[in-house]
Amino acid sequence: MPQHTPYVVVPDVNVYLTAARELGRGFTIDDFQNRLKEAKSRRNESDVFCTFATLLEPFPDGSPIEICSGTHILETVAYKAKQPKGQGSAEDSGLGWSFDEAQPIIEMIYSLVKTTGGVIMPRNGAYLNPPLDYEDGSVMKCLADVHPESALYQRICLTYDRKMIQALEPRKPDIIPPMTLMTPEQWCSKIRAERFRVLTRSMKH
Repeated sequence: MPQHTPYVVVPDVNVYLTAARELGRGFTIDDFQNRLKEAKSRRNESDVFCTFATLLEPFPDGSPIEICSGTHILETVAYKAKQPKGQGSAEDSGLGWSFDEAQPIIEMIYSLVKTTGGVIMPRNGAYLNPPLDYEDGSVMKCLADVHPESALYQRICLTYDRKMIQALEPRKPDIIPPMTLMTPEQWCSKIRAERFRVLTRSMKH
């Protein structure tokens, strides 16, 4: 049995698109890696690059973290990247990038998954749909399906979609396997609190 409870983290489509938007049209995977290195020096901030930087290290208590994703997430990211901007609601508006410009986003996802020893899950329908729509339900299905052999994993979905978080809050006690939704900012706050807890515990000893 592992000494620490491992984490499985599945970032939602909007997390990857936020990073891509910040990097800008025509970014390369090297640009992304450089932003991650720079983010490591800003350990107490909560932007999307600081979020990814924390996911590439063990949790402050030493627990391993795996970033996982799914075929549905990859396809949706590619679709949203090429979708025109300004299409009404945020859900209907994309980045307006070309096929070639969208490819580094896919490389970004594969890089994060590979670096943390995670997996890309095959498309397998939706979970918790309703109250979630099919897209959000597919993200949750991906998270639920990772490591089905073990109940030990702490499963986290990171999303900027507060409506998604609110929709599942009443259902939280009934979700099996247990899964937690939080924003990247909330994740970074969790990391800071755990760093402080580990530090104060070590000082006492």
